Amino acid sequence: MNYKTELKGDFETFQKHPDTPIFHRLKFDSTSIYLTQSAFHTLLVAKNQNEHYRIFSWDDWRAKPLLGCELGHASPNLGFVCLIGRYTPTTDDLTDVQYESEEGKAYFESAKEAFDQASPRKDKKKRLIDPRDIMRMEEIIPTGVQGRAIYGEGNYIIDGPAGSGKSTTVLQKIKLLQKNSGIASDRIAVLTKSQNARKEFESLLCKIEAKRVKVSVVEDFLRAATGLEVDALDDNYRSAWKLAVNRARRISMIQEDLRRIRSNNLREIGGDDNEALSAFRSDEVALSLFREYVSRRSELCAYLLSSSDESRTRRLKIQADVAEFKMKYRSKLIREGTRRTRPAIATKDGELSLIDEAKLREATFKYKEKLEGELEKFNKDRSKKASDKADAIRDIVVSLRNQVTSKKFAAGIFNGHLPQFLFQLQTKKLLGGDQPFHTLIVDEAQDVPLSKLRVLWLLSENLILTGDEVQRENPDGIGKWSNLGDLKKAFIKDEKLNIFELNHNFRQTLELGEFSYAFRQSVLGRPIGDISDEYFENQRGFRKAQLARVSDGIAFCSLVKQKISLIKSEFSDFFPLVIFYENKVSLDRMIGALESGGVDWSMDGTEDASVMFVCVSDIAGRTFPTVLSPLTNNTPSNSLYVMISRAKYDLCLFCGEKVSVNDQVEKLLSAGYLVSYQADS
Repeated sequence: MNYKTELKGDFETFQKHPDTPIFHRLKFDSTSIYLTQSAFHTLLVAKNQNEHYRIFSWDDWRAKPLLGCELGHASPNLGFVCLIGRYTPTTDDLTDVQYESEEGKAYFESAKEAFDQASPRKDKKKRLIDPRDIMRMEEIIPTGVQGRAIYGEGNYIIDGPAGSGKSTTVLQKIKLLQKNSGIASDRIAVLTKSQNARKEFESLLCKIEAKRVKVSVVEDFLRAATGLEVDALDDNYRSAWKLAVNRARRISMIQEDLRRIRSNNLREIGGDDNEALSAFRSDEVALSLFREYVSRRSELCAYLLSSSDESRTRRLKIQADVAEFKMKYRSKLIREGTRRTRPAIATKDGELSLIDEAKLREATFKYKEKLEGELEKFNKDRSKKASDKADAIRDIVVSLRNQVTSKKFAAGIFNGHLPQFLFQLQTKKLLGGDQPFHTLIVDEAQDVPLSKLRVLWLLSENLILTGDEVQRENPDGIGKWSNLGDLKKAFIKDEKLNIFELNHNFRQTLELGEFSYAFRQSVLGRPIGDISDEYFENQRGFRKAQLARVSDGIAFCSLVKQKISLIKSEFSDFFPLVIFYENKVSLDRMIGALESGGVDWSMDGTEDASVMFVCVSDIAGRTFPTVLSPLTNNTPSNSLYVMISRAKYDLCLFCGEKVSVNDQVEKLLSAGYLVSYQADS
């Protein structure tokens, strides 16, 4: 495939439509589809030097089947996807052009430079993502698994390592809910595990103009939604759930009885009345409504039986009356025929002429039609009366259902406000009532306890969990999706967990991405595959992750100075070297070493020094160009993975000379995914 020819056609398309800048292309056998931002809402059809093409807004409903397309996917009307293109449009150029086909990948930094339309820039500096614009998010075109995930339905999970696009996916999901589904902003909420993550999401939502969507820390959200402290959720949830299931089952059985009655299936109706009576005995209103339901139901069943018998009796009588009418009318025609028939055309005794046979058929038909019309009117009146009676019973059942889900009913069962509140939510959920929220999105859900996820499920019509099993930091969180317990069935689709799996960290270079991917696979006990084909030319050729052993404070200071020199020599703009710390003791020790060596430093949030210290507990959802990360005997694998996945371009793990290195790190060091670094040189 000639990628430069493809680029020429794409650049022509870009120049023809400056008001709809293209970001993504799918080339099919017969045409190409370009996707652009959501500010554009009209389908364009045109032709460039290569082929005919169409331009869609990515959030147009017609683009839905296209967002999940990957190489080799087939469209019934367009053929197979043979090329995918991605671009970053500027005012007059297509930059960061990435092509992917079955033949491989290609990258062009600039379309104009590729065709010599602009003089190549001299002394180009290495491109950087501004470290102050952490987790920067512009509106991008979701594709592949991301594209399928944003159109996911019901409850589902978006799983993937840091930087794999989980946040991007849920942000675009929110835009689609608002635009295509018309869901009000106050019925959507994003829940985070920390205030820092909350602020980041608020900023991202603002940048993609997803307005007025609530973003809150999980605990704060639950406290506001329930008006209660959430520490005792688990025990109260279980006790309330058992009774809620019982009451909801009774209502469901009553509703099922009513459906069977409407279809004239009266067998075994009311077989559980005694058990249902005991379920509603705690509330006078519910008990009265149930008794009225039983009375009206019995009346309706009796009416259906008696009116059905009468209908059958009338049907049999019609048959007898028609037979009698036919016999009498035949005799009449025979008598009349004998008197008027001339010898030349006489018939045998007891037989009708052809004309009289026709008269007999016509008269019999009209008589039968008259009687059946009367029966039809009786049946319509009977059906209408039965329907009216059934509608009246339905209204009673609705009132009973509303009473069972009321505060008063819950107060008759439980003393405490928390179990009462949970019982209400549970019965509404089980009976299919409206929930306070249409969609709740839980970020880093692996760190949320099951007791809290249960309540979030009760509060929402759709619950979306995002996270990474390896990044678990809260020991009370579910950790793994298999630990969803009794909530797991709410996430089952096609007999398995409904999970959209994103692959790897796109925020890192190939070299760091391979290391973080291999580490994650090793922790999860999964095979380590080759992901190099998923990276483009501009994402390759950087340093591998390093492991440095430092003997003392002088060696540590030397390591820091070498990394500061690296920033100054290889990057166009200076930014602080980020050093992670786990506790105050280790922080004070490192600060002491730097001050002894004359290195200036600052704490997280102040970037005017050569070094910036960032606490490990504050790094979730953030990325940094260059990172020094401590490695101790006690560093858990999940915490280490979080640190590993935060570096974009250069990562160095450091530890003491006698520290026993993490098993996964040792294994990957031997396999060449990271290299030893001499801190003293």
